Amino acid sequence: MEQKLAYWRGLAKAMTAQFAVLRIGPESMFQPDPGDVGEKEDWFASDFPDLGWARIACGEEGGWNQQGFPDLTGTGWYRLRFHLPADFGGERLVRLFVGAADEDCTVYLNGEKAFEHTCESTGLTPMQIWQRPFHFDPTPWLKPGAENVLALRVHNRAAMGGVWKPIYLLACEEEPEASVVLDMIRLQGKE
Repeated sequence: MEQKLAYWRGLAKAMTAQFAVLRIGPESMFQPDPGDVGEKEDWFASDFPDLGWARIACGEEGGWNQQGFPDLTGTGWYRLRFHLPADFGGERLVRLFVGAADEDCTVYLNGEKAFEHTCESTGLTPMQIWQRPFHFDPTPWLKPGAENVLALRVHNRAAMGGVWKPIYLLACEEEPEASVVLDMIRLQGKE
């Protein structure tokens, strides 16, 4: 009951906030990493050649298992390119929001490690982390007015895997509550 009440309070507060939204994706380059060599081979580098990778929807069609990789358990990489308008955000807070990744997710922006949302870093179990949205301040790694490269290393232990909810760049007046962002975007028609 308390969790539902907190959700509705957060959504009511968020509905009055002014914010801008930039959808990242949904099309993504994707590559399984069964040998877990992606970090050693710099698969996160901005100039890494990913043309031979598969193309899948990131956060639209479910995890990678529903998009041509039904038996993949372990590690996979997503790479997304997006243009960031020079004036995005202005004086507001900018946050990179990931609706959900199953399970551990390490985020790289423009070739640099920017954030970890893993069982180890959060204290969550695999049964908890796979459905939790998360966000962080990406401004130290963003390139306004230019192309940006977002790379996500996702490690899955069982069943569905991968980024299965949308990714957004948000510009907000105050810190957003991660659990209400997707509903806030949908209700305000900002997508």
